[in-house]
Amino acid sequence: MESSKKQLFLLIFAGLLLFSISISGQGLKDSLVLKLDKWNGQFSKGDTIKVYSQSLSEKTVEMNIYTNGILSSIDTIIIAEGASIIYSSVYDKPTSIIIRLSALNDKNDRTEIGYIVDAGGFKPGFETPKDLRKFWKRQFRTLHRSTMRVNFNKVDAPVKYGEKYLCYDLEISMPEGMPVRGYMAYPKDAKIKSLPIVIFAHGAGDLTQKWAQSQIYRAIDYAMRGNGALVVDINAHGMLNGQPSEYYENLQKGELKGYSRRTVTDHESFYFRTMFLRMKRLLDYLCKSKLWDRERVLLIGSSQGAAQAGFLASTDKRVKAAVLTVPAMMDLGAKLDGRKGSWPQLLESQGINSPAAKIVPYYDTALLLKGCKAKLYFEAGLIDMSCPPACVFAGYNAASGDKQIHTYPYRSHSQLTGAHLKEWEAKVNNNMNLFIDNYLK
Repeated sequence: MESSKKQLFLLIFAGLLLFSISISGQGLKDSLVLKLDKWNGQFSKGDTIKVYSQSLSEKTVEMNIYTNGILSSIDTIIIAEGASIIYSSVYDKPTSIIIRLSALNDKNDRTEIGYIVDAGGFKPGFETPKDLRKFWKRQFRTLHRSTMRVNFNKVDAPVKYGEKYLCYDLEISMPEGMPVRGYMAYPKDAKIKSLPIVIFAHGAGDLTQKWAQSQIYRAIDYAMRGNGALVVDINAHGMLNGQPSEYYENLQKGELKGYSRRTVTDHESFYFRTMFLRMKRLLDYLCKSKLWDRERVLLIGSSQGAAQAGFLASTDKRVKAAVLTVPAMMDLGAKLDGRKGSWPQLLESQGINSPAAKIVPYYDTALLLKGCKAKLYFEAGLIDMSCPPACVFAGYNAASGDKQIHTYPYRSHSQLTGAHLKEWEAKVNNNMNLFIDNYLK
């Protein structure tokens, strides 16, 4: 009997040790994690939602609860050693919740989890402008009337790709603003009318980082998918490709400093108008290629890149599929519904009675997506405070075509690291890759 008790103790100890190793770096320093009854964090109205803690020791923490992206309560609670329920509630309307626990002596030492209730009930905060489609048709007519001048210079593919792909530094003129610029790649032996078009668009952030710049390897990596593709990795700002780091630093400190937060006064000066129009210009050019199969166009983007992709998928019927990961500029008017709006939160910064409130609805992809028939893949992070999940669902709910959305309770705006990474890759990110591969095969 004593022997069996000792064996049981050793098994429990080993399990706790393995648990502490597996969650290292995913919570407070002594390995506190939060869990839900559903791995994807999606619940229905009337469900009793319980948030569990699993801790290796008793601790006192501050608990912040964010309802629809807005801080709604602050409490100090004691977390018991082992497993326990720290929060339970029932909701009768669409609600997004984030629970954040922070060490009392270090607010940066924290763990958090999110969930969403009745996600299908979220709607955009803005009313759709009556002339929304007419506005963009006018923009496109002006774009089409301007002469398209195209320059492309051949660049060498990285050695690891051999000589199977042709790569170009592409530049396309615009009637106003910066040109379209990016790297283009496609299989060297591609036949006429054999390739789908893929456009990869970039998120906002540090322009000195490689992920924020058009890259040859990224264009080729997508050109390798399926049976090959005609790919452009487009720069969000029309900046030059392959420049020294000082070039991007100077842009960030000068011309592009605070571009997303600039005071909105009219359409002509609103920064994102020409950013969106560069996407249209690029597609117009690519659709003239003899290599395009005349059927498939896929857009891929995250955050600001997903805003660009969502815009083009919503306004151009040639786009047949899009991947919209933690999309920005989706439900910019959520504040009018008592929720936090999507990046760049212009109503929050400029006010609901500002000129922004009349201008930005024309760029709100939650409104533009109404009636969109393209195949759409969405991902929402349930602890994302930049592009709140309720905003993502407001756009998802508006689309009419074949669509799917994936959520994860530990996903913030950035990609995961640490203990939750493997589960996210297996249950969420792999679905995105399957979506892309199935479309391109």
